[in-house]
Amino acid sequence: MPDDANRIRHVDLQSKIAVGGIAGGNEGHLRTTIFDGYPSCAKQGDDDTCSASPTPPPTGSITACKYYDKNANGFQDAGEPPLFAWPFCIDPLDGGTPALVTQLTGSPPDGCATWSNLTTPGDYVVTEANANETNWFHSTGGTSMIMLASGGTETRTFGNYCTSPSGGLTLGFWSNKNGNKIITGNTSGNGTTLLPAVVTLLNSCQLVNANGTIHTFNSNYSQFRSWLLGGTATNMAYMLSVQLAALKLDVAYAGVDGNAFDLCSHMTVNGLIGAACDSMTGPGNQLTLAGNPSRPGQEMLKNCIDAINNNGAVVPVTPCPFSFPNPPAPCP
Repeated sequence: MPDDANRIRHVDLQSKIAVGGIAGGNEGHLRTTIFDGYPSCAKQGDDDTCSASPTPPPTGSITACKYYDKNANGFQDAGEPPLFAWPFCIDPLDGGTPALVTQLTGSPPDGCATWSNLTTPGDYVVTEANANETNWFHSTGGTSMIMLASGGTETRTFGNYCTSPSGGLTLGFWSNKNGNKIITGNTSGNGTTLLPAVVTLLNSCQLVNANGTIHTFNSNYSQFRSWLLGGTATNMAYMLSVQLAALKLDVAYAGVDGNAFDLCSHMTVNGLIGAACDSMTGPGNQLTLAGNPSRPGQEMLKNCIDAINNNGAVVPVTPCPFSFPNPPAPCP
């Protein structure tokens, strides 16, 4: 066939047609039309206009977007920012544009990567890369299988969060000379009087004693120290109180971010403080001995607070640094 796929070739064949076995004198014409190319026209007979140019099948697109899931719940909530320069890869590429198996999520404001001109219908797998840093985690899973319909457009969002040390300080710190310097203002660490702001902070929540009575703080540092170090879990509300006092001091004076997210309690640090305070209000919640129905909940809150006070991991409000192999690893 000639190279011109749209050429139409007509061939006329002349013959004498016999009618009833008698040679006739009428000239007949057999006209054939051959169309080079795919698909061929469906017309019959004389046709000088039919074009054999094929109609291309519709293509589709897939977009992958990355966000910082600062409460680790697997959904992009209001205020959760996109993450830029995070690698994604697609399998198969199958004619996609750009012709890159791996792309980085784009610059502000979207944090997305898109492959267009994909063959449809078709099945595709989009996978995000794992950061070099081991304190980064998936909240939505790192792979999405996509059935792309004819001419379809699909978008998938991927959440990640990181953890970092809380910066919390223990009961021991707030009862030693280093803590004393902060809460009394005495540079030698042997102050005897709590700062007024510290007294106000401690009294802003209903903290209790071993016998379940409400503890009212005054400026006496020695009394504060004895109360802090005397905490036991016989009365869980008392143990929760001393840990909570340390956490309130951590947020106010030690740089613990109250807006950071605590994975233990599934609350922000400020939310955890509020929940702990609330758990010791109401009848029977100040003396939670064994068998008290409020005790398990208070123990859970105490354990979460204790972890933060021991510099345990929290999810910071802003993303941690991240990096990837260069060049990024291919799709698995």
